[in-house]
Amino acid sequence: RVIDLRDIGDDFVVHYGGRLNQVNAYTFANSLLALADSIRATNTVLNPGQDVEIAIEALGHGSFRARLRTTKKSLKNLFTLQGAGTGLIVGLLANYIWQAAHPQEPAKIIVNDDSVVFDYNGSKVILPKAAYSAYEQTCNLKEVKTGVARAFDELNKDESITEFGLTRDLNDPDLALRIGREHFAVIAGGMREEPAPREEEKLVSVQVVRAILERSSRLWEFVWQGNRISAPVLDSQFYDD
Repeated sequence: RVIDLRDIGDDFVVHYGGRLNQVNAYTFANSLLALADSIRATNTVLNPGQDVEIAIEALGHGSFRARLRTTKKSLKNLFTLQGAGTGLIVGLLANYIWQAAHPQEPAKIIVNDDSVVFDYNGSKVILPKAAYSAYEQTCNLKEVKTGVARAFDELNKDESITEFGLTRDLNDPDLALRIGREHFAVIAGGMREEPAPREEEKLVSVQVVRAILERSSRLWEFVWQGNRISAPVLDSQFYDD
């Protein structure tokens, strides 16, 4: 598969595959905000002194599509805005997403005269040549990773979303970037800086340091693997016995 994003511009389209013409409002809003945070974090590094505004410009038919417009603005009253274009930043975002979806395939980076190719074992993401330097500056940004992880966490929660994509126009029959639902959790987990908390039930032996042998919510004290734990015993049957 070849994903050529060299001509993506300040206008781009976010695609949600699934139920025809609708998407959960919370999924839509929260995922877009998270992606916008990643774009702005990348922009802060590549274009210091410039902010980027991201606005919903139109909604499309089919599954569900939103055309977004990115606009750079100066924070320092400059007469001209220079640096990396927002289209390049969106292309970088697409490459980060593809990379996170295929963690078992490290990228081979090929720099040509007019492009840079990220080759993932035959699947290629093609960006403008300027993306090589931009990638090196931003690929490990915590804010970028966190934004992408949050976005795909939201998509993964909504079982009606079958795919996510980016493309250039509301009426594009084919997506420039297409990510199937099976990759949502992989992307979120791979981009998350801190592991998600989880609970596990295990049968273990603990030392009792302090016991409360009357029915109450007062805290017992235990030691497990060298760690001191305080907890009430809430099992009524225990006190009955």
